[in-house]
Amino acid sequence: WWFMFRANYYGDHYDERGTIDDPDSPSAKVDDIIYVDLELGWDVTDNVTLTAGGSNIFDEFVDEIGAPNANRLSVGLQYPRRTAANYEGGSWYLRAAYNF
Repeated sequence: WWFMFRANYYGDHYDERGTIDDPDSPSAKVDDIIYVDLELGWDVTDNVTLTAGGSNIFDEFVDEIGAPNANRLSVGLQYPRRTAANYEGGSWYLRAAYNF
């Protein structure tokens, strides 16, 4: 058996659209966030491994960037599209692997 715990911290950052501190074309500030991942694995045999885990298990999201910045090309993106932080929410997975 093995267990993995990971916390990913992303500090404050700005959306790429606009200019920082420019009142005529402001850039949206995105607050810091922490994502937590977990994984549990089991070596069933020498060749078979089963794994279950979750990414961003608390289903956290980065800040929405607001209407002035969200309507890029009329597609209405509510989250910054080039943030290093995940904006797709949490996910869970099961994996089976066989090693030859």
